[in-house]
Amino acid sequence: MHEKKFHPAWLMLIACCFIQIGSIGTISNAAGILIPAVLGDLGFSQGSFTLYMTLQGLCAVVGMPIAGKLLNKVNIRLLVSVGMIFTAGPFMLMSRFTEVWQWYIAGSVLGFASSFVFTLPTVLVISNWFKKKTGQAMGIAMACAGIGGAIMNPLGNFFIQQFGWRMTYFLMGAIALVLVLPFTLLLVRAKPADMGTLAYGEEAGESQESAAQQVLTGVPAKVALRSLSFVCIFLVAGCIAFCTAFIQLVPTFAGTVGLSAIAAFMASAVMIGNIAGKLGHCSGLRKLPAAVLNGSGPGCRFGGRFPAGYIHVLDCRVYAVNCAQRLWLKGLQPDFLHSDHGPLAGGFIGNGGDWLHV
Repeated sequence: MHEKKFHPAWLMLIACCFIQIGSIGTISNAAGILIPAVLGDLGFSQGSFTLYMTLQGLCAVVGMPIAGKLLNKVNIRLLVSVGMIFTAGPFMLMSRFTEVWQWYIAGSVLGFASSFVFTLPTVLVISNWFKKKTGQAMGIAMACAGIGGAIMNPLGNFFIQQFGWRMTYFLMGAIALVLVLPFTLLLVRAKPADMGTLAYGEEAGESQESAAQQVLTGVPAKVALRSLSFVCIFLVAGCIAFCTAFIQLVPTFAGTVGLSAIAAFMASAVMIGNIAGKLGHCSGLRKLPAAVLNGSGPGCRFGGRFPAGYIHVLDCRVYAVNCAQRLWLKGLQPDFLHSDHGPLAGGFIGNGGDWLHV
């Protein structure tokens, strides 16, 4: 009887979880809690101020395909660590800003740098390290972005009340660095071969065989990018991002309907839907894309009509949308992921996910 050994793939999953909590969960999912405080203090219009998020999304569109190519060529620990520094750095510098154009510059740098941190490294690492339970591992890792948002929204609100919005920017950026850098610098490896081992669920002797098969299967990036299927997936990704983009405006919306006292809780409730949707993928759901996408639309409409019930409806809608995200990401792998999967996945997730986010 052979004793089962702890597989290092689970360490990679833990690292990816902290990357998601510290990057998307803190820098992106909790950024909206600061908007009302900044607007109230500096007197910017909401439209002019939140334009920095538009620029952030556009720069992420540019950065994702570049990140996809570099992640296969440059040491992932160095690349993601530097990307995280240039993601959290501009966020921390926002604590010193007084003019709206300063947010535009910082948001542009943040958006480009986040391409190397937010999603693509986690997708790459999980795909390389898990030959079995890939969907489960992916769902758990991505759900951690929601966990980070659920925690950081009320914590950020507490910081604002105690220290003001300027110190909150600095503290949240510092927390993001502390959560991510130890794992990216010391633990993360792009593929099992970097540690002289096999992927989880991969038997000895399968590695060379699977590598040979990958050359013969899948669709090269140059072919896939011109296909109708890829265009459709690109558009679906944008539609999903279009819905989730409103999450950052939940605290501001709460103030307009007299719910500013529970704004942070509302944002956290949305994050709970985010967590449930992503974990829904790893619980065996496989045939729900159309249903959950159809369910997301009414959530948007009802949320606008019934402010008092907004928190519940949006929570359900985000659950539906995140189920869809995980499902089409998993479905993409057999057909499109080839030896060129880095640039392809980067362009798909980045451009498709951000083009409507703006």
